[in-house]
Order: sequence, then structure tokens, then C-alpha cells
Amino acid sequence: MRRALAKVVVVSALGAVGLFAGGGAVLAATPQTPGPEPGSPEQMSYFADTCRQELQRPPIGGVENVTSPGPGRAVAGDVIDVHLTWDPADWNDTWVEKVLDCVSVDGKPVPELTDEERPSPNDGAYDRELNVPDNMGAGHLLCELSRGGYSQTSSPRVCFTTEAAPPPPTTTTAPPTTTTTAAPTTTTTRPVARAAAGAPTPTPAPAPKPAPVRALPRTGPHERLLLLGGGAALAAGGLGVAAGARRRRASLR
Repeated sequence: MRRALAKVVVVSALGAVGLFAGGGAVLAATPQTPGPEPGSPEQMSYFADTCRQELQRPPIGGVENVTSPGPGRAVAGDVIDVHLTWDPADWNDTWVEKVLDCVSVDGKPVPELTDEERPSPNDGAYDRELNVPDNMGAGHLLCELSRGGYSQTSSPRVCFTTEAAPPPPTTTTAPPTTTTTAAPTTTTTRPVARAAAGAPTPTPAPAPKPAPVRALPRTGPHERLLLLGGGAALAAGGLGVAAGARRRRASLR
């Protein structure tokens, strides 16, 4: 009786060990669900429904959510870096079923800005870039939060107040300026003649001739008669003077 009871206990113990071992192997080999096709309408509908539920409940915890830049303001066109971390020991597998990062604007989920990694390696980190739409207006509340697995963990939400992108700078184009360039002046310089070695010295130019002396005008016959008459008168006067001198001498004697 005791031997039979001992056999039953041993068999029961072996069966229990085999059951737990088999259960552990099944847990590790459980296939991951692929989820909707990325970018498909089915995925957008799934994002909207799941994120709406996450926005209506407080965070569970277990995931730390850090963004760069931090919460505050976000300008249209900015890029927000999202960094999620968790303790891998919180999961009994090398993979997490999924990491879903939800984005909302004014409390409403925005599937186009939501992102999911399925499955996600259980390495304790998840990163993504959140692009603020270029056409985002000012004064909206943009929030981001995440969940891991089947809502086993979730992060606190991080929010930003949006600002419109600044207008592009106005560029004024001045009309083209027409510049008239005068043609350059061409100057021709004659080369200086150099006397070659051994060449004869050039003869200097002759001195200019003196100007001719102007001759007095020739007199006519009337002028000659006048000259002759004047000479006779002078001669007669001289003879008169000589005769008068002789008379004085004779009287003195």
C-alpha cells in the first residue's frame, strides 16, 4: 500500500513539473500578432480607437517619457524627439507585444501622427521623431503618450502649445542697372628712332637765311633838279663867305 502511494506521489510530481515546463515553453514561443498593415485605413482606425481609450484613463506607469525639446511650445514644422524607457525585467519575454505612441490635438487622437512598433524588442528603450505639421496653427494643445503591451504599462503624457510657423522673409528684387561702358581710347606712339652702331650722324638742317634789306625807293627826275639847285645854292653861299673873309683881312692890313 505504501509502495503504491509512493508511486502515485512520484508520478504526480513529475506530471506537475512537466506541466509547468510545458507552460513556460508555450509562453516563450507565443507568436506575435502582426497587426494591421502600416499606413492602411485599418491601422488608422485602430490607432484612433485605441488612443481614444488611452486618453480617457490615467497613466498606469512603468514607462518613462522624455522629449526633446521638453514640454512647452512647439512651432509648426518642428521635430520633437521622443525617448521611452522601461525596465526589461518587468516582462518575461525577449519581446514586448507592441509599443504604441499616441498623439492628440486638443484632446482628439490624430492617427496620422501616431506611431507603433510591433513587436518591440524588450531592450528597455523606444525612440521616434514626432514631426509637427507645417500647417499647424497657433494655440492648439499637442500631446503625446505611450503604452506597452496590452495596456500593461503606459507613460505620462507630454504636451505642447503650438505656434504657427513664421512667414517667409520678403525678398525685394531691385531692377537691373544698365551700365554703358565707353570704348577705350587707342593711342599710337611712334617708336623713337635709335641710331644704329656705326651709322653716320645725320647732317643738321641749315640755318635760316637773314631777311633781305629793304632798299630805299628810287627818286624821279624832279627830285634830282631840286638836289642840284640846293647844291648850287650851297656852293654860292660858300663862295660868298670866302670873299667876305678876304675883305676883312685886307682892311686889317
